[in-house]
Amino acid sequence: MKIEHWAVPITSLDGMLLGVELETRVLINGCRVLMGAGKESEYIRHVVYQNQLRMIQGKAAWFKEKGLLCVLSTGTGTRYDDLPFIRYMAAEPLLTDGYDVVRLNRRFTEEHIERLIFPVLIKNIMQYCDKVIVQVTGYNNHRILRESGIWAVQGEYRPIRFEQCEQLL
Repeated sequence: MKIEHWAVPITSLDGMLLGVELETRVLINGCRVLMGAGKESEYIRHVVYQNQLRMIQGKAAWFKEKGLLCVLSTGTGTRYDDLPFIRYMAAEPLLTDGYDVVRLNRRFTEEHIERLIFPVLIKNIMQYCDKVIVQVTGYNNHRILRESGIWAVQGEYRPIRFEQCEQLL
């Protein structure tokens, strides 16, 4: 089993780095593993989460010094006193309980951003989670995102290896 860690930049609408999402890819025999249900997936998720925590601990001073967040979509939502910059993300807006960040996927955003209901949807999501990230492909809709109160975007900058995330600044 090979584990790769990627830093996916999270930026403000003005392009300022707010943090990174630690995205981990698991490969077995050169093939990317998709997590499902069952004991094997549960074991792999546990191994990945423990591995992520070790990687983050190695970069803790950098995150603290720069005031950046490290967002995880894995894990239990456990808080660590020595890692106060970790935030947990729900990839689905309906799963906000216990999460610090919600990310809307690119398809959802593209389908709804120009509809009058979009700002209303964002406002409702923000009742449960004030940090909403939107995946984007460009700067086309930044005005709408800003007016809707979006906290951050992803997709304007390419991911890099987590081991090299200091290069993002």
